[in-house]
Amino acid sequence: MERKITAVFSPLRRRRTDSLPSPEALSTGLGNLLASTGAATDPVVTVGSETVSLFATAAIEMWQRSVHSFLISASLTEASPMWSSVSGYYSSHYVIRGLAHLLGYFQLHRAKRIAELRVSGNSFSCAFARKRGNDGEHKFYWKLVCANSDFAGDPFFAFDLMNEENNDASHRNKANYCDHLGQFPTFRPLSEVALRGRINHLSDIELSTAPSPRRAGYPDLVAVQLIAYHRIVKFRRLLDNSLGNSISLWRSHRNPRWCSSFLDYQLASARFVESVGDSQ
Repeated sequence: MERKITAVFSPLRRRRTDSLPSPEALSTGLGNLLASTGAATDPVVTVGSETVSLFATAAIEMWQRSVHSFLISASLTEASPMWSSVSGYYSSHYVIRGLAHLLGYFQLHRAKRIAELRVSGNSFSCAFARKRGNDGEHKFYWKLVCANSDFAGDPFFAFDLMNEENNDASHRNKANYCDHLGQFPTFRPLSEVALRGRINHLSDIELSTAPSPRRAGYPDLVAVQLIAYHRIVKFRRLLDNSLGNSISLWRSHRNPRWCSSFLDYQLASARFVESVGDSQ
């Protein structure tokens, strides 16, 4: 994976601005490339450095989206278990999607195509395959990342599609779609003190393996938020280790100003904890 990360970030080494591109830059660029191929079944198109760099910047923006969703989840722990569960899951999903973009994949929803960036020496091309029936956005990106050798042995990136009870996707599904959930606590306005306390609590929990959000134990917010937080930190460390100080744009965006007072991206050292779900 480090080779692909180096490749997609290579056009950014000489970039003078640290601003991210305009909204939909990657999807629009890929859509235009696909349109230029006409009606070819599975076209492969040569791409330039600007398009390549958009996979890198899209990954950064997705990671920041994950951080933002994590803050929302942590903030709503007491005020709304339902929305805390949903935003906690989406925090995880955005990390996974960002990693998929680093690997050179992007789904074109309207065109029903999957774009795959291919690297050959210093040359780049993009293949556009038709989406299949089981290529829904969430499952596709999750299966892609979890099958990658860099994450296959990491319990925080394990994703059992057949397990309907113990993963954060099924936890999100229960929060979103099950009837008669109830559990509406008296609403309390969001508090910066409470948010910092929640994040500090999560970052101090020592684990030997990844927790498993129990659908039957909904809302298992400790597990949902721990998974999201660990994935956020692992994404950040992956780019730090792969890029060092070579990319100014990543240095500028790895610690967003809008959350710098809440997050230090630290993890407690591994040690067995009997049940992280016992204390919400």
